[in-house]
Amino acid sequence: MLVAASGVAPLEAWTLGGADAAPPDPDSGVGRSPTLALAPDVRFHSPMLVKTIAGDENVHQVHRLIGGIQGPRVYHARLYRERRLVEHWSCVIDGHCQQGVDVFDLDEQDRVTDQRVWLRPWPVTNLLRDRAMASGLDILPIDVWIPPAQPRPLA
Repeated sequence: MLVAASGVAPLEAWTLGGADAAPPDPDSGVGRSPTLALAPDVRFHSPMLVKTIAGDENVHQVHRLIGGIQGPRVYHARLYRERRLVEHWSCVIDGHCQQGVDVFDLDEQDRVTDQRVWLRPWPVTNLLRDRAMASGLDILPIDVWIPPAQPRPLA
């Protein structure tokens, strides 16, 4: 992306600056995420991964891993409509602010069946990805992180 967009975005937009973001205050009274149950066949989709993670225990493990790296989140907005919950949040990784949007599809029992994650800015997302890769979580082998040598056709 950096090479392709180099004429559009200046180099400083792609690199991490000083680590000066204030950490979220968990006691600030800002909205917190509700505890959501996962359906047994839940699927987790992230821009950091080249494959979908499936199954409630696997997704719980990914949530624990990511939550341990990101630390406390501040929830800025929560929208609920027709079996879908959307949350906008931010956190701090190594002093750098990360923002995200989680989109949850829910079944009739309000269990999560699909979770799609949007993350920005990309340099901070790379910090998260590198730490998650280094964790060695056995449900996240290398082929979950690295695209295959040959592109796969869209199915």
